Amino acid sequence: MATVVNPVRSSSGTRVTVGLALSATELCAVPRAGSDTSAHARPGVWRMPLLPLNGDGIGWPALTSALHELSRMLDADGGLLHVALMPPLTEIRRLDLPPMDEHELRTLLSRNAMRYFVGARSAQLVGTITAPKRSPGPLGGVIAAAAPQRLIAALHAAARDAGWTVEAVSPAEGAWCSAAAALWPSTARHASHLLVCGEDRTELLQIEQGRLSGVRRFRPGSADAALVAEAVGPGSATRQAPVMGRIVAVGVSAQRKDLARALSSAGLTVSSPPQEW
Repeated sequence: MATVVNPVRSSSGTRVTVGLALSATELCAVPRAGSDTSAHARPGVWRMPLLPLNGDGIGWPALTSALHELSRMLDADGGLLHVALMPPLTEIRRLDLPPMDEHELRTLLSRNAMRYFVGARSAQLVGTITAPKRSPGPLGGVIAAAAPQRLIAALHAAARDAGWTVEAVSPAEGAWCSAAAALWPSTARHASHLLVCGEDRTELLQIEQGRLSGVRRFRPGSADAALVAEAVGPGSATRQAPVMGRIVAVGVSAQRKDLARALSSAGLTVSSPPQEW
């Protein structure tokens, strides 16, 4: 799900690379470190509301307009986009499957998307990474992500129409793991759990050896605190239970603090982002 063409440069002649978090109704853009965005452009984060993808799936005019506006704000003639798709634009889950090569795996998941992905209602593009094995045996761990083909096609078309090139597309969970490694470098070296606290749900990401190895979803705030504690704590140890490690949390402040207090009562300590973030 990546395309590379001739680099697009800013008015100062330096290639511009922007990270996008994309949901059905909003775009959040951040220039990548080292990317020139003109001395006159405001540094920081840009949020823009979006109208949803057209029902016919042919185009995404609102996204094209937002990317034109992004070019104007950055004083750039387009550039390269690294796109993280927010839920529910993409679905990610862990699968334990018999050994097979990457081509066989993608073919299996693409042809049987509705079996493996709850939200799959149309043709899907599928990506996978190898996950650490949870137990001895013939099955191997795979983290698989799927997104509708028409969504990816509309994304590339909108970017192309606005003078941008989509260089990479990934699920938001991958970006969240990278953010955790930047905030807490130890999460890239040791088994850890990352809580992403949103207004409508909490995602629990298990990280092992610096790689995403599992994803679970709960109700927001402290509503499912007991289940979260069971998922990350040593008291529920089974052959496939996650390894206890550091617990860190990002996301909406009220929900994050509510859940941290509830987990503290269960004897679990949750680290918040450093103050400078």
